[in-house]
Amino acid sequence: MSRFRVEAHFAVSRMCWHAIPLTKTYCPTGPERLSYADAARVLSHVLGRQITFRPITCEEQKQAMINAGLPEVVADDNAKALTLFADGDADYVTDDAPALLGRPARSFEQFVTDYAAAFS
Repeated sequence: MSRFRVEAHFAVSRMCWHAIPLTKTYCPTGPERLSYADAARVLSHVLGRQITFRPITCEEQKQAMINAGLPEVVADDNAKALTLFADGDADYVTDDAPALLGRPARSFEQFVTDYAAAFS
């Protein structure tokens, strides 16, 4: 079982057995805000090769997904969601991950370091 799946299983177990309220909607995040450009910088640093983020328009994203075989309606919805993310719609940090895991959330840099082999 992958380490990610073990941690996800652990978080669910904590919710079930350690009286974490299930009446709340959780939004687990990492410990820092991270743009796509920030993620590319972290990946470049940890992996030792240049990773470049190049923003594309909503229409370009949609067309790329259609070209990959997604139905147009799905590609349209996905492209709109990704555009919202790129515009900062999900630019927030919560304390939900530490509350669920019982330890601090892992940084993106630590995640990339731990799973560097998966990025090769």
